[in-house]
Amino acid sequence: MGAGAAPGRFGKGVIALVVINPHGIVRRTCLMQGRSVFTKFKDLPEFEGLSIEQVKARITDASFDRGIGIAVGKALEQVEKVQSEKTGTTTNTAKAVTAAA
Repeated sequence: MGAGAAPGRFGKGVIALVVINPHGIVRRTCLMQGRSVFTKFKDLPEFEGLSIEQVKARITDASFDRGIGIAVGKALEQVEKVQSEKTGTTTNTAKAVTAAA
């Protein structure tokens, strides 16, 4: 599982939780967006069943919401960091999302 946040300056902030299975497939994605303390997490089913690479391709698309893309990218970066510690490789997902926006 990975968690990522994209704080908003004047707009709403975004927090994303992404659950990945051992094979690198997204099992669940939840988002919290807004400015209120009453904001709740909502499921984002469009990523379920996709691989990490497929999700990264979608969030770097120019038409995808930038705040959600950054938050999901940071969550995926956490997942990849844990995976890389096990295998010895590195990635930069959140930097790619920020650069694409």
